[in-house]
Order: sequence, then structure tokens, then C-alpha cells
Amino acid sequence: MLSISVIVKFFLSLLSDLNILIIFFSLTFKDKYLIVVSTSGSSGMNKQDKSIKYNVKDIFKKVADEKYDLMNDVMSLGAHRLWKKYYVNLIEKLHKSSENILDIASGTGDIFNSLNRTNNLFAIDPIYEMHTLSKKKNSKKLIHYETGFVEKMPYKKNYFQMISCSYGVRNFEDKNKGFKEIARCLKKNGYFLFMEFGTPKRELLIKPFKLYLNDWLPLIGSIVAKDRHSYKYLAESIQKFPSQEVIIRQVESAGLTHQKTIDFLSGSNSIYIFKK
Repeated sequence: MLSISVIVKFFLSLLSDLNILIIFFSLTFKDKYLIVVSTSGSSGMNKQDKSIKYNVKDIFKKVADEKYDLMNDVMSLGAHRLWKKYYVNLIEKLHKSSENILDIASGTGDIFNSLNRTNNLFAIDPIYEMHTLSKKKNSKKLIHYETGFVEKMPYKKNYFQMISCSYGVRNFEDKNKGFKEIARCLKKNGYFLFMEFGTPKRELLIKPFKLYLNDWLPLIGSIVAKDRHSYKYLAESIQKFPSQEVIIRQVESAGLTHQKTIDFLSGSNSIYIFKK
């Protein structure tokens, strides 16, 4: 475990670049949000992405340990918890507590841990080890776990009133097939919410955002988790994620209607809301 002083010195060294320092603070106080890189989502990909040259399932299996949540805190200075809190609040407003809710790419169970629900909870993730971590975190909640992929889920048609996916859509092996499965499992008038990263819309943010992803993120992974390779994949997968217009069309082509997109930091992170 790294000492606090080592972590502090590391982040101070990152902020030593004057240009990044100015942008970082101006965005923090103007938009009241920090740039966040989270690794909660793993569901979807089960084979090698030929364009990136990574075996995605092996990557998430490798990072499924006690350092997984620590990495999220270190990478975002704890700010990812605020983003997820906002996301969970949206879920609670739209989800009927008496109805079933599914969390895709459930990871270590952060979403259900924060959600004010104790039953009717379903979680699916291709990494069994992630469920093990989630069970420890959510020991007082009744969660039905499945180890599997979004493209072929074991649930009945019209089974869920709410389906959620935080930082996992970019890892779907076949997004079109995955969205169709989500639409199949979702009840009429049910909601599909997902939170995902993308390229900032503001020109001012693009360069520092890419610098963070390509240089800082793998470096942090190598220091804290001793795994540069996995976090390099995460950086590349974020940059390869489709534009908002493209991803919205893909979801709508599966039979869902786009309700709203909530952007943070000019689309660096976004919450998408769809309804059946």
C-alpha cells in the first residue's frame, strides 16, 4: 500500500505542468466537477478487440482485486463518488422500488451499494471475481448475480423496469446486439440509463484530456496497481467510444427512445437516459 505522502507527491508532480494546472483549476471551480476516470464497467467483451490488441475479459479479471476501488479513488481524487451519487439519484427517481432493476457491468457493486434498495436487485458481469467483491460490499442486500455477457442475457422478456450500466457500454463486444438484448429485457415504459466517457466537445479540453488518458492514467496504474497494460487499455477504449450522436442512434435503433443526455465537462462524461 502506498503511503499518503507518496500519492500526494505523485499528483503534485502531475500538476506541475502550468497549462494543465490552469485548466484543471478553472474547470474545477467553474463546472464544479473534476475529470474522472472510473473502471467500474466490465461487461460485454469476451474476446480480443483486434483494433486495440487487448483481451478485455482477461484485463478486468486481472484488476478484480482489493486495489480496484482504490484505483478509482486515486485516479479521480475521490470525485468519481460524486458522479456516481448523481447517477444513483437519477436511478432512484425513475425506478419503482417494487420492480426489478438490473445493473449491467456491475463490477464491484458500487451502484447497488449506493442505491437505497435492498431487494429486486439483479447484477450481471462476465467476471466472477467482481461478484465476489460485490458480495462483500453488499452483504446486507439481496442481489441476484449472473456471470455472463450483455449480448446474451439469461432473463425473460419484459423483466425489468430499470436497466443500468455505468462505464461498461464501451466494453460491449457487439453494441447493437447488446442494446437489442437490453430492449428485450426492459418492460414497456421502463428506463435504460448508462453513464460513459467520451471526447470533450470543447476544444480547450481535448488536449489535456488526452494527455491525462494516454500518459497519466497508465502511469497511475503502474504505480498504484502495478498494472500499466490494463489501464492503457482503459484509456484507449475511452477515446474509441462513439460520438453521442452515433451511440444515441444505435440505442434508438434497438427500439428505445432517447429522453435526455446529461453532460459533465463538455461531454467528457455523460449520462444517457432512454425509455421503452
